[in-house]
Amino acid sequence: MSAATTVVTVKLDERSLRKVRAMLDRRLGKKTSRAELFKLHREICAEARAIARKKNIDYGDAHDALANYREAEAAGVDAPRAIVARAGDKWRRIKLAAAGKLLLKDDDVPDMINQLVHFAAALRERKRR
Repeated sequence: MSAATTVVTVKLDERSLRKVRAMLDRRLGKKTSRAELFKLHREICAEARAIARKKNIDYGDAHDALANYREAEAAGVDAPRAIVARAGDKWRRIKLAAAGKLLLKDDDVPDMINQLVHFAAALRERKRR
């Protein structure tokens, strides 16, 4: 079986494009060393964790951080599927934003990507049990 390559073209609105370019220029420059890459990784994970903490106050509680996913189970949907559905919804919003078709302009693509990081962590935690 040969490896397949997928090319994805993303069109960003001017504001998002400027933001991404500035971030890349600021963080990566022309070449990225391994140290710079892992520094960026650490920063992205820290941003994702900060957003997750704030959002979790609305969705979970101190003793059950995944309470909102258990609500899905009460409706007959297992928690891992609920997490994947949320991640899928977020990914769709990222694609809409990239195409300039997102109606709610308050949503920030980097924040949505950070939320995907959180969904991945929640799914891993849920699957661990």
